[in-house]
Amino acid sequence: MIQTVRTPSSVIDAAIAEFGARRVFLLALRAVLAPRQKPLPSADHLPNHLRRDIGLPRIDPPATGWDLLR
Repeated sequence: MIQTVRTPSSVIDAAIAEFGARRVFLLALRAVLAPRQKPLPSADHLPNHLRRDIGLPRIDPPATGWDLLR
């Protein structure tokens, strides 16, 4: 006897098969309506010694005055 196993064609189909259409719909709706999270803070304002400690390159101050002629 040959048994055919039906595989879901997408992740949504797999989720519906495992958890049910109602639960998947409600969780998707909650994800769409959830408030957006703040973006992660950038490390641009950190001093060079802290940037070095976390593995970032140092930021040199912009050249001004006589430094431009060197």
